[in-house]
Amino acid sequence: MNETKKGLFIFIICFLLFILLTILVKFVDVDEVGLYGLNKIYKYEYNNTLDLVSDILFYIVLSLNIFLVGFEIYKIIKKKEKIDYKFLIYVLVLSIGIIMWLLFDYVLKINNRPNIIDGKIEASYPSTHIFLTTYIMLSSPYLFLKMEGNKGLENQNKLGFEGIVAIIFLVIILVETILRLYSGMHWLTDCIAGLLLGGALFGLYYYLILIIKSKKSLE
Repeated sequence: MNETKKGLFIFIICFLLFILLTILVKFVDVDEVGLYGLNKIYKYEYNNTLDLVSDILFYIVLSLNIFLVGFEIYKIIKKKEKIDYKFLIYVLVLSIGIIMWLLFDYVLKINNRPNIIDGKIEASYPSTHIFLTTYIMLSSPYLFLKMEGNKGLENQNKLGFEGIVAIIFLVIILVETILRLYSGMHWLTDCIAGLLLGGALFGLYYYLILIIKSKKSLE
């Protein structure tokens, strides 16, 4: 499977699984939440410390994203550099993610949080922290660190800088997921949905940049 098809495959599989999970959570075994038989096993009491740590980690991810996006805009405006098509696609897909967040938080409320915090009943599906962290951590290296893979067979067994960054970013996604679950802020299905939606957004981004790159190479 070539890289372009791989990006499309990731998008389709993750998005279809996200849609399927959404339907199941909405209509199957609904008690406090859909798929309650599964979710009740992983329901935790609210933990303020873990919630705070997950928020801090999320804000670090967002701050990094804002800084890098701002730096790209600075280069375009001040240094008169040509707009990178990867940057435009990155922002476009990020905007789709923000629309999805608003849609599920204010229009299509699938379920509420496992615990009521400060007397507030809030939408919980999917985890915004997780799906935005997943998208940003998976996609930003291709834009800001220019990691495009396919460096040649001679480098396949070398970890290097790119491998270290990839591992760190994957660990951040994993830690954020664990924190949101164990803090009692989300059901297990919220967390899985966040990973699937974030993966789908990454697949879309990866597919689009490779499509445009292939067209540019033919010009």
